[in-house]
Amino acid sequence: MAKCMVTNFTEIHWFEEPPQSARSLIK
Repeated sequence: MAKCMVTNFTEIHWFEEPPQSARSLIK
């Protein structure tokens, strides 16, 4: 479940914020 949430969160922020921000969330 956590992975799904992270994926959704990253996809949503992918367009709102730069890829670096999404990378930080994954790490």
